[in-house]
Amino acid sequence: MSPLDSTIYGKLYSDPEVARLFTDEAEIAAMIQFEAALARVQIALGVIPDSDLPSRIESAQVSPEDLRNGVAESGIPVPALIDALRTQIGETAQYLHWGATTQDVVDTALILRLRDALVVMERRLDRIITRLAELADKHRDTAQAGRTWMQHSTPTTFGLKCAYGLTRCCDKKSGWQNCGPACWRYNRAVLPGRWPLYRAVSRQWKHLPPNWV
Repeated sequence: MSPLDSTIYGKLYSDPEVARLFTDEAEIAAMIQFEAALARVQIALGVIPDSDLPSRIESAQVSPEDLRNGVAESGIPVPALIDALRTQIGETAQYLHWGATTQDVVDTALILRLRDALVVMERRLDRIITRLAELADKHRDTAQAGRTWMQHSTPTTFGLKCAYGLTRCCDKKSGWQNCGPACWRYNRAVLPGRWPLYRAVSRQWKHLPPNWV
C-alpha cells in the first residue's frame, strides 16, 4: 500500500488526466504503437517484405492479463507482448519486432507517454501564465505589505508579486520545451547503430516538432 492507493490522500499525489497515460493499458498501447511504426518504416525501407503487418499490429487486442504470467517469469513485458501479438497476426508475424530489443520498445513507449504528459502540463502552465499576466496588469497599483523574514516589510504591489510569479512560470515553460528533444536524444543514445532507422520510426508520429528527431 502507498498514499497513491489511499481514498483519503490519493488525490494529493495523483492527477487523473496524467495518470491515464501511465496505466497498464496505456503502456501496452504505446508499445503496440512502436511495433506498428517500426514495421511500417522497415517495409518502406525494404528491410522486411511489404505486407499488411502494421495494420495487423494496430488491430491486435492485448490486455494486461495477457502479459501477467509472462512478466512474472521474465520480469519484462515485451516477450509476452510479442507472443500475444504473434498469436493474432498470423503468417507475417515472423517479421514482427524485427531487429528491435526490449529496451527499444520499453524506452520509446515511455517517452511517447512522457511527451503526452508534457503536453498536458504545458497547456496548464499556459493558462497559469495568461492569468498571472492579467493579474499583474490589473493590480499593478494595488498596494500590499511586502514580506521578509516571515514578517511585514516595505510596501509593494500585488501586481509585482504576480509579475514575479509570471517570470518564474515563463522560465519553467522554457525548460519544459527542451525536455522533448532531450528525451529523443536519450533514445538515440541507447540505440547505437540503428539511429537512421529509428529516426524514420520517430517521424511516424507526425505531430512531433521537427527538432524532436
